[in-house]
Amino acid sequence: KFISPEKPATGLILAWNNNRLRATYRYDDRLEHDATLPQVIGKRAITELRHLAGIGPDAWHEVQEGRIKGLEGTPVNLRVTTIPTSDGIAVVVDLLES
Repeated sequence: KFISPEKPATGLILAWNNNRLRATYRYDDRLEHDATLPQVIGKRAITELRHLAGIGPDAWHEVQEGRIKGLEGTPVNLRVTTIPTSDGIAVVVDLLES
């Protein structure tokens, strides 16, 4: 859905809240909630995104930014920003064209 040719999203927001990960897609000027993932999947997804973007495992209490280049052999790059929240962490993934 993130890189769907019919309706490409420009961003993805993953917000940790009440031991669940809420996934929301951004389509230019609007947000569309897609799914809520359980704790075991949510923590792993955030950890993997941070790792792929080159964001270290420490300093979860600070805003951090990294990049994922060449997603699945395409010229598309991702900018991953982690933001601490009162409930945990939010991850913003922006779709960037090379």
